[in-house]
Amino acid sequence: MKRICIPFFFAPAACLAQVTIGQSDMPNSGDTIRVSYAGNYFADPDSVGPSYSWNYSTLVPDFQNLERFVSPVSTAYPLPFSLTASYGQYAYTPDSVFALIPTDVYNFFKESSSQYKQVGIGMTLSGLPIPVIYGSPDIVYRFPLQFGDTDSSFGGYGFQVPNLFFYGQTIRRRNVADGWGTITTPYGTYQALRVKSTLNITDTVYIDTLGIGFSIPRAESYEYKWLAPGKKIPVLQVEASDFFGSPLVTAVWYQDTMQAVPQVGVDETLGAASLAIYPNPASELACLEFELAKAEKMDIRISDLSGKQLVFLRVQGLPGLNKQVFDLRGYAPGVYFVQLSTANATSVKKLIITR
Repeated sequence: MKRICIPFFFAPAACLAQVTIGQSDMPNSGDTIRVSYAGNYFADPDSVGPSYSWNYSTLVPDFQNLERFVSPVSTAYPLPFSLTASYGQYAYTPDSVFALIPTDVYNFFKESSSQYKQVGIGMTLSGLPIPVIYGSPDIVYRFPLQFGDTDSSFGGYGFQVPNLFFYGQTIRRRNVADGWGTITTPYGTYQALRVKSTLNITDTVYIDTLGIGFSIPRAESYEYKWLAPGKKIPVLQVEASDFFGSPLVTAVWYQDTMQAVPQVGVDETLGAASLAIYPNPASELACLEFELAKAEKMDIRISDLSGKQLVFLRVQGLPGLNKQVFDLRGYAPGVYFVQLSTANATSVKKLIITR
């Protein structure tokens, strides 16, 4: 797989004050923030420390979306979240739930002067709106947040689809504010606090018709976030999964302005419902699932992190659920982007190949 290395510099930064993050630096209901996803990141996300300067100015966007934060009453799940959440954040590429593709997915958050936490999730499965309240919230940040702070939390939820299955998830989050200084992205330069989150997630499934259940621990994952005062969401976020003891970067996004790249937004996803890939990570075979409201031609592309297109396939999609299986045994381990497009819609999902 072709790799593109970009310059990455870190050095002591002079005359800087440490950054403190609080509730006023979080989103508000009604906010929209454009972000770009980049594929040419090859720096070490663990290069960090006090009074540092990170330079990611050479990141190149592959596609964009518009992060939307809306009042719970504007979603399909006004109850209970109008009473328990500050707002919902729309999820463009939700995970599949026991091989079902959820639609109209929102993650619901509550903010206060002391913490920022996820309190629930809303999803629609087979036309049924399902509001899911976390039994214990996933505390994303505790305030005030400063360099050297550490904390941990245990979150989780579970819900039953009658006569079908139970699905639940437990989330252990460990945060450390491990750096501060200046960060430069293609969009600007900011004073920022760097926070690393380590996540251990376990999925639990019980199948009613078979009378059996099982738990599936996921690989340890990481979120590297650069938080700047007043910017509401990270100005840069790097996501990674453990790969034989080292972080394998799976997504990189940063705040940006409109670019001439595919826009994965509200208008662009109405024609093609959520794209799901499973298993993911995959080693030999991967199944793509997507739903269509009508019969139409679909273009499926698989690209590596450098943007090189490895697969192009044109298929005739049918109304309802569609499936496409790919043989991955000829591909090197790593991170890939799967893009599904119609004449008026685009959906993008990352695929991780392991051996």
